[in-house]
Amino acid sequence: GGEESARVRQAYRLTLSRTPSESEIAAATDLVRDTIASLPAGDDSKKQLQAWSGLCQSLLACAEFRYLQ
Repeated sequence: GGEESARVRQAYRLTLSRTPSESEIAAATDLVRDTIASLPAGDDSKKQLQAWSGLCQSLLACAEFRYLQ
């Protein structure tokens, strides 16, 4: 819970230079949990790394990252 929220906040700060809203935190943590659950059985640390990497890639691919306002 708390550690995941802190990780999401850090990812948003590093990529988008802002703090995420509570709904964005919830959506991001849901994405990470769903990704972990959908991966085949195996090394939990690798599954976590893959899920968090996916979240970071999605932040880098979002329009807010690509365009200056």
